Amino acid sequence: MTASEPPGTNVPGRSGVGDDSPGIGDALSGGWHVFVAMLRWIALGLGAVLPFAAFAALSALLWLRVVRPRLPRRREPAAATAAPGTPPSARAAAGSAGERPDRD
Repeated sequence: MTASEPPGTNVPGRSGVGDDSPGIGDALSGGWHVFVAMLRWIALGLGAVLPFAAFAALSALLWLRVVRPRLPRRREPAAATAAPGTPPSARAAAGSAGERPDRD
């Protein structure tokens, strides 16, 4: 029976401590992969929404250009003749009934 080590574990000039610790290159590589994955998910979401957005835009265009001009116009509402509050005729009637006689 013979004992052997996995290849690459006995590299001269390197110590066994810290060989597996991540470096700046590993961090940049991981960040880049996450960024690309995020862009892929965004593209996938846009691809899923795009047909519905195109249908909504065409429907709105059809409504604004074809259907809406053919609808009958609304009549303008009657303009208000008096300001909000008590009508002038009610104020005049209340004023004459509530007057006190002059005292001499």
